[in-house]
Amino acid sequence: MWSVPSQRDSFQEMRATNREMIQITVCRGLHHKQPVFLRKYKNL
Repeated sequence: MWSVPSQRDSFQEMRATNREMIQITVCRGLHHKQPVFLRKYKNL
C-alpha cells in the first residue's frame, strides 16, 4: 500500500525524463534524416 504512491511519483519523473530523451532522439533522427525515430515516437 505504501509503495504505490511513491511508484507513481517515480513513474511520472521517468515519463518527464523520457519525454526529454524522446525530444533529443527525434532531433537526432531529423538531423541524421532517420524517419524511423519519428514513426516510433509519434505513437507515444
